Amino acid sequence: MSILINRFYRQIVAAGGGIGITTPPMRGLLKHLIIRADTDSTTFDFSLTDGSSLQLFERESIDGEINETLDMPIQSALQLNVSASTRDELFKVYLAVEEIG
Repeated sequence: MSILINRFYRQIVAAGGGIGITTPPMRGLLKHLIIRADTDSTTFDFSLTDGSSLQLFERESIDGEINETLDMPIQSALQLNVSASTRDELFKVYLAVEEIG
């Protein structure tokens, strides 16, 4: 059995307080999620939904960064939503997905 870690990384700008992006289709275990605002004092909300609009993960009133280690099964494209940002600025998004084949 082999283990492959796929990474998804993007830099996005939350203009008007929010932004949503969609990943390519992914299958496996979501192992790591990082969402980092350019400024540590920026507060924002974050949600992650799957291809059937099922909400998988949500955090509200985050200051600066979400850094979560997970073991979440996924098998579709994911929608990442940053909302209620206190600044229009750059956010860095990182996901690590373990595919087992």
